[in-house]
Amino acid sequence: MVSCMTSWIGGKQNLTSNQALVEGDDISFDDLGPFQSFFLLNHNPIIIINSHAKVVRLNPSAESIIGNATTIAGLPMVSFFSDIQQTYIAASLEKVLQGTAEKVEIELDCINDQRRYFRLKLIPALRETKHIIGAFCVLIDLTKEMLLLNALKKSEQYHRMITDNMTDLVSLMDAQGVIKYASASHLAVLGYQNERLVGSTLSNYLHPDDISQVRQQFLKMVQRRQQVKMECRIKHVSGDWLWLETHGSIAVNIDVSDGQYLLVSRNITERKALEQQLGFMAFHDSLTQLPNRRLFTDRLNQALLEHKRCGLSLAVLYIDLDKFKLINDSLGHDVGDELLVAFANRVKAVLRDMDTLARFGGDEFVILLPKLQAVDVAIQIVQRIMATLRQPWQLSNRMLKTTSSIGLALYPQHGYTAVELVKQADLALYQAKENGRNSYALASDITEQVVQQLSYSE
Repeated sequence: MVSCMTSWIGGKQNLTSNQALVEGDDISFDDLGPFQSFFLLNHNPIIIINSHAKVVRLNPSAESIIGNATTIAGLPMVSFFSDIQQTYIAASLEKVLQGTAEKVEIELDCINDQRRYFRLKLIPALRETKHIIGAFCVLIDLTKEMLLLNALKKSEQYHRMITDNMTDLVSLMDAQGVIKYASASHLAVLGYQNERLVGSTLSNYLHPDDISQVRQQFLKMVQRRQQVKMECRIKHVSGDWLWLETHGSIAVNIDVSDGQYLLVSRNITERKALEQQLGFMAFHDSLTQLPNRRLFTDRLNQALLEHKRCGLSLAVLYIDLDKFKLINDSLGHDVGDELLVAFANRVKAVLRDMDTLARFGGDEFVILLPKLQAVDVAIQIVQRIMATLRQPWQLSNRMLKTTSSIGLALYPQHGYTAVELVKQADLALYQAKENGRNSYALASDITEQVVQQLSYSE
């Protein structure tokens, strides 16, 4: 309708600047003719200005937001706008009065002290003589759209602020694992600028041992549309590997044809290290770092199952330091602890890779010798242990000499279970001590006297 009105008054929306304005020949309400009702009843505010960019007439919709027409008529059109807006609105008015239709978005403080947003359409008004006699200023209300847009921008700013300042890693990926978005927190956690990550694939940063399980979880999320949770190692920019706990889900409310997937990850490297440390402590001695009774028993049971199938022999050695209590009490626990650590290191040095040395407590150590082709192999290892333990100890600027006693039990000669073999090796140790210490004894050497002494002590 606006274009129809323009063509009725003049016919063109673009006129050359050499078409002169006629003094005193400005637009009037009568010029609207049959379009007067369109002007008066239009829901959009319409302001008619003359060739000097001053207000001639307002329709009721314009009066409702700007003010009474009788008080406004004759005012410059730019006077309704802020100083900042007046400059570019004046430029647009100049162009429209030269024959060029203009469009500009503006803010307007209305009579109810409410700020509203409009698209201002400026359309030149012409008479049959082709003279420009003014312009129509049509205000199209954009307030709802602008408020929604501003709210959206504010929401985006809030979300951006949250993701940029959170320690969790937030990323969006497509179905091929290509990173489409990475939060700024990637720099603090992994050392990568988020711009570097966008466009690359997740597999480029995954630990090789974790690629398979991450791929399975990702396919589960993509194909079954299920939420997933996984733990994996990601390479830090320094080359170190960090553990991440990642929650993956389908990204909703994102207008993309191929779908995107939201991954929220948290650095759990310290937690994994603590879990590993706790797991180690559950099966190892805290002083010597050797396997403890629990881990030794588990390995012995596994060895027994294997040896029953293949028919091989194995041995359990029970060993302690002669007169360790005297050393510990006279020289102090620090020296005693130092001696136990040195003891463990010496014994490990003469064992085979397949053998297990464990500490049961105090100065009591137990050794598993699996896959023995003959008893002589066990005897040779025992003799190597005793020889190395006879060497002097240099501890905290103090030279010590000690001896050790060893009890030896063989499978299947001296027992079929872990409990039986450890007990027989312990009895053999007492027999070695009864024999004068600094020696070893087989379970078959145990005398009735030793058995009775241990029975009385219990």
